[in-house]
Amino acid sequence: MSPDVHAELNSQKALSLHITLRSNVDKSVALYKYLLPWGNRNSIILIAVASDGRHLERTVGIDDPSPEQVIIEPGKSLSGDIDLYKRFAGLQTALKKSDILLFWAYRSPADLRVAEWSGGWILLPQHK
Repeated sequence: MSPDVHAELNSQKALSLHITLRSNVDKSVALYKYLLPWGNRNSIILIAVASDGRHLERTVGIDDPSPEQVIIEPGKSLSGDIDLYKRFAGLQTALKKSDILLFWAYRSPADLRVAEWSGGWILLPQHK
């Protein structure tokens, strides 16, 4: 996993993926918000798989790119959250039956000078 993109479950919000993105540039960079992992549902690849190998259905929604921009300062980080309940239909029900493996992949904007692709997986433990 790239140290420039880090994903973990948010301990403060139920089933929320917290992602931190760091810049390796020595100047301020303006990015469209939709390019951030949490800025648009199409900015990050998320796959949820039950322990028996079945994948969970992703919710469908329109998420048009916004013209809004954010500034990331040199060597600084931005963080945001993705509500996993809103991304996967039946996630709550699936977690009552088994653990869920959440796989993620993110293609960073070239302007940040970090690894082009980052990814990993996170265990969503079964709710008993």
